[in-house]
Order: sequence, then structure tokens, then C-alpha cells
Amino acid sequence: MEQMTATLPKVSVITVCFNAVKDIEATIQSVISQTYPSLEYIVIDGGSTDGTVDIIHRYADSLTLWISEPDKGTYDAMNKGICLATGDYINFMNSGDTFHSPEAIKAAISQSNGEDYIVGIAQLKNSNALWLPIRQDFTFSEVCRGGAVNHQSSFIRKSILKDGYDISASIIADELLFLDKVVFHQASYKPVNSIVSIYDTSGMSNLPNASAKIESQRKAFLMSKFPPRVLDDILRLSPSKWHIYQRKARHFLLRKMLRRYL
Repeated sequence: MEQMTATLPKVSVITVCFNAVKDIEATIQSVISQTYPSLEYIVIDGGSTDGTVDIIHRYADSLTLWISEPDKGTYDAMNKGICLATGDYINFMNSGDTFHSPEAIKAAISQSNGEDYIVGIAQLKNSNALWLPIRQDFTFSEVCRGGAVNHQSSFIRKSILKDGYDISASIIADELLFLDKVVFHQASYKPVNSIVSIYDTSGMSNLPNASAKIESQRKAFLMSKFPPRVLDDILRLSPSKWHIYQRKARHFLLRKMLRRYL
């Protein structure tokens, strides 16, 4: 077993949480039950006062390390985890999210070939609906309006996370990192055909007025990459038409993947 483990990339799973007493235990249990042999687990708590820390402390012997201190939000906490992680790959399984099964990490990593950004399927919490990673030969039009990232089902090389997330993009910093590293700097990317996570859909991107903030943050990022005239051309596809296209594309991919892999 030791010889096999030495050949596997080390995975650092990071959970960030704040006042998550109702959710944190299920998340922790899903991580520590993973069968993947080369794993470390880090919990970053934002200074909870509702009993979350008591639950974390209960599982302390199963954690690599944990801290509890104030932070500047989810992505700031995730950046703290990145600094502490020693793995080759990092996965963010935040409070309220869980791995789909004890074999989830092993199944995803076994389908990869050392790519920088490995992304599996995600299942919506309390639903049979699936989120699918964008195809490997994606076009820019398919990623520029979002939906390409699910950090719960992603394994990202620490080397491309060394600068952390942009905490000013308070809702979609993970999406913008994918765009920056994979689209603009050509980090290698691999979608894998197994369900990695069950993710909570009540997160920041689903809060009231989130859509306007998301569009603003995405446009600000794209404006830093393109002159206005080019950007206007890129975004000429209306949101309503984009969502129709996206639904059709994902329906086709889902049927194809279910037939071949699941």
C-alpha cells in the first residue's frame, strides 16, 4: 500500500465554514470517509460562535489541521487554506457540501493524466439534477458567461493556485480563476466522468441580487483582458438565448454521458 500511495498525487481537501453548526459534521464525515490513500484535510473556520468549533474539535484527530479566526469572507478563507496545503491538488469542499461517495476522489484522480485542472460531475443537493463540467475542447463563447466551474468537484494543482483567489470578486472568484488559468494561460484541463460532489445550491451565487453582482464581476474581469469593442462583440449573445443554448447542450451531454459512463 505504501508503494502505491507514493505514486499518487497528494490531494488537499479544504473546508471553509462560518457558523455552520447544522452542516459542518456531514461535510467532515464525507471527507474523512474517502478511500483515497494520499489525502490531507484542512478546516478553516471564520471564528464561529454557534457550536461549529465544538464539532470541528470533536473530529480533530481525523484532520490534518484546523484554525478558527476571523476572515474577510469565503475566498479569503480559501486562500488561507491554500497557504497551509501541502498537496499536489486542492479541492474545496465547503460546509454544506459533501463528496458523493467514499470513492469520489479515487474515481476522479484515476481518470486524469496529471492535468492542472480536473473537474468531475456534481449533483445538486436534495435533487437528482446533475451539473456537468464543460467539455475539454470548449469554445470561449461557452465559458465567458459562466457555469464552467464547480469548485466542489474540482481538483486544482496548487502550483496554479499560488497567488490565491481574487477576493474582490466576492461571488465568482473561482470562475475567474478558471478563465485566467485555463482559458488565458492555457493550463491543462480534464473533465472526468464520475460524480464527485453533492453541492449546496443555497450559496452566495443564489442570494438576492447575486445575478447583477456576478455580471458586474465577470464583465470587470473581461474588460481587463479585451478592449470594449471586442468585449461587446463577445457578449452580443443575449442571456436568454445563452441559457436556451446551455440547457440544450447540457441535455445532450447528459444523455451521452449517462449512456456511456454512469
